Parts: sequence; structure tokens; C-alpha cells
Amino acid sequence: MEPHIQLAHFVLLLTILMSVTQAEVVVLWGAEEAYRSLVEQNNLHMIEAQNQQGASFELGANKFIRMTPAEFAAKYGSSEDSLPAIPT
Repeated sequence: MEPHIQLAHFVLLLTILMSVTQAEVVVLWGAEEAYRSLVEQNNLHMIEAQNQQGASFELGANKFIRMTPAEFAAKYGSSEDSLPAIPT
């Protein structure tokens, strides 16, 4: 689904279910974007840490970069225990 369609659905859903104004939706959408940005930064940190270990392979960013390990596991059916830990 295209991002602009997702945003339209998000706005409509929040407006209907939560009786919020469009201005409030913009604030909520900004919070989600800020959270996704932090998730992306954490995932990039994990990738860099893994790549510095000198393994025979190298990780890189992909379309899942803005998902947490728990979200990835829930959506794609893998065990979260089998995913690499995010360094703190």
C-alpha cells in the first residue's frame, strides 16, 4: 500500500474511532514517525555492531529497517528468540 494511502486510512480511522481532529492526527502521526525513526536508528546500530564482528557475511538495511524484532516476528512468523538482539 502506498504511504499516502496509508496516511489517509490512518487519518480516517483515528477520526472515526477516537473522534480526534485532523490537527490531533498530525501530532499522533508525527509521534509514530519519530518512533519509527528511533527503531530505524536502533536497527542500524545493530547492523553496524554485527558487521564489526568480522563475520563472513555483512548485514545491510532493507525494507524491514523500521520494524522492531517483535513486529517482524509477529508479522512473518519467526520466533523473536531467533532474531539478533539489539545492542543497548
